[in-house]
Amino acid sequence: MNSAKRILGLILSIAVLGGVMTGCKDLLDVNTDPTRVSDPPLHTLLPTVLNGTASAHFSTAYYSSQAAHQMDHTGNTYFEEFSMSGAWTTIYLTNLNNLNVMVDKALFDLDETGRNSEYYAGIAKVLQAINLGLLTSNWEDAPWTEALQGGENPKPRYDDQQTIYKEIFRLLNEAIEHFNTKAVDNYLLPGSDDISYGGDIDKWKRLAYSLLARYQLQVMRKMNIPASEILANVDSGMTSNDDNFFVTYTEARPNPWFTNVSQPRVTGNFSISTAAYLVDLMNGDLRGTFDPRLPIISPLYVAGATEYRGEISWKDTLGSTCALTNEAWHAMNTSPLLIMTYSELKFIEAELAFNVDKARAYQAYIDGIRANMEMLGVEEADINDYLASSAVAQSEADLQLLDHVMVEKYIANFLHPEVWTDMRRHDFKYPYFKKGLYHNRDAHAQRALYPNTEKARNEDNVKPHIREFTEKMWRDL
Repeated sequence: MNSAKRILGLILSIAVLGGVMTGCKDLLDVNTDPTRVSDPPLHTLLPTVLNGTASAHFSTAYYSSQAAHQMDHTGNTYFEEFSMSGAWTTIYLTNLNNLNVMVDKALFDLDETGRNSEYYAGIAKVLQAINLGLLTSNWEDAPWTEALQGGENPKPRYDDQQTIYKEIFRLLNEAIEHFNTKAVDNYLLPGSDDISYGGDIDKWKRLAYSLLARYQLQVMRKMNIPASEILANVDSGMTSNDDNFFVTYTEARPNPWFTNVSQPRVTGNFSISTAAYLVDLMNGDLRGTFDPRLPIISPLYVAGATEYRGEISWKDTLGSTCALTNEAWHAMNTSPLLIMTYSELKFIEAELAFNVDKARAYQAYIDGIRANMEMLGVEEADINDYLASSAVAQSEADLQLLDHVMVEKYIANFLHPEVWTDMRRHDFKYPYFKKGLYHNRDAHAQRALYPNTEKARNEDNVKPHIREFTEKMWRDL
């Protein structure tokens, strides 16, 4: 499609899905805004879609971190069923629309020699895959193959979860093909507009392979994907913390965890705080070893406190002493928002290799712990002491999948939506973990509810896909 036509289509696609229009009447104004760029160039689109993807990532993590009890409500209240409507809106109205424009411009805007911009197309498809991953991990079924058609199809049908995963794999494999082209064959090249990798295409390529491993692991049993195939993608993936994929923030444009969680603590507007389950895994109460990462990710905030206690949203008799303050590594105003890390990839490798190559699994497990600690700035002596402690398996023979690999991944992926995905895949059978206890119900949170606006505007298509909050997804059955 001609890119100009696509831009015009973007104006119409404000009604992309019935349900993404909450409070957006002004978006339908047909008057032209003279300050708006009507045909944004690639170097303007790229930071926009990176920031949008980070925003959706935060919005989903805010709720999923409570479902996984990394964070809990303050004030002795339960977390409720949630729809994540803000994330739904961001993913469809902003991210996927802009990414479609970006793909078209990258592939069909040519220079005088006929070159297009393959690298930009690859980056856009990686980000499409991430946004689709957020969609299906939180809502299961969602519109995609008929979405984003604007006025041509304002009520798109829903794709099932298996179809969405297949689309994720397609996009990532196509992205790798784009990245395999030579720089000299590209019309435009990303550079400073790439606020994550600075235009380093080798890092984007390793990210694509790492994401393939992530999403293939999630459905390997349901879609019969061999562990060997996924491990091959791991081998082509990230090689160190230098490959970590994140979006950066500044004091003028602060990290959303700072804006929405840590900074409100300063004014007394508490919302959620570091949960007791996470803190107890790290303070020595459950595993007999103090984790040196705890003061970094959840500092003490109570004057005179020396013991680390987390929040229990349904019963807080002692009171928490540590929290996601504005000194916490993830929640300072300039903290990066992590989307994929080398440590996550190592734990993926450990889980995949657990039943086929225990030695490889053990080494990946140790590497994952070390990578996360080094990223957080833990002192080398403290890293070595922790690795030699009773909390860590000391040999491949001692290594347990849930007690060791998944617990360490749970800690390393603090404030990441993948934690809830992992817990659902493993039926929440983590050591010492209790029932979900949301709204005083003895059940686990399995999915987000569809936004009410989507149910109102695309009722016929969404209705067959509505499930109970506690009903498992196809992927996890």
